[in-house]
Amino acid sequence: MSSGANPRPTIRGYGPAAVAVLLVAAAFLVGPSLLHPTSRVAGLPSDPASEVWWLNEMASDRVGLISPTTTPMVNAPDGWQLRRPVEISTACIDLIAWPLYQVAGPVLVRNLLLMIGLVASGLGMLAAAAEARLGRLPAIVGAVLFMYAPTLVTEARLHVALVFLFPVPLAFAFGLRLLDRPSRRDAVALGAVLGVSCYVNPYVPLYTAVVVAAVAIAMLVTRRRAAVPS
Repeated sequence: MSSGANPRPTIRGYGPAAVAVLLVAAAFLVGPSLLHPTSRVAGLPSDPASEVWWLNEMASDRVGLISPTTTPMVNAPDGWQLRRPVEISTACIDLIAWPLYQVAGPVLVRNLLLMIGLVASGLGMLAAAAEARLGRLPAIVGAVLFMYAPTLVTEARLHVALVFLFPVPLAFAFGLRLLDRPSRRDAVALGAVLGVSCYVNPYVPLYTAVVVAAVAIAMLVTRRRAAVPS
């Protein structure tokens, strides 16, 4: 990829309209719950309810952030000591939720997390589009299509942690940058994205690792071709 043909755009270069489109797209996915954000849980009447319960336990200090605690909401009436305070594989989500449930109820926090996850995934795709030097319209369309991928649409109705797929397009973005102009800083950033993905949800590290592996293979092939005398 040539770095001198076209200047690389940025998310900021796409303008606030791009972010506004992502917010509207996310709002459509969250649905009517936004009309009653403090009392209506977005999604199906199944797993989202357990996520609200978990947020309520954390907000009520019945689940410790540092050490395991006993909650009477499990194995009532005696309670049960949780094996670990937070699920390590979703630690990033818990960290995002922590300041939110200091000032809001668990239903509103869960709905906000859903919006944040969807928009973050869309912004990640905008970053990838910027590295691919796409114009504003195809970049926004690509980001919205990513947000409306079948996996995200399904998980938006079930599991809030699984809509946080932003590490995948971010890894792709840093991969494109490394293929264009390899640098130690971007290599470290790509590794950091893979590391963070391990604390977002249990599945996104697998998807991110595939992107990282593809970038590594592409760089290896490129170097070997460059080393072959013409």
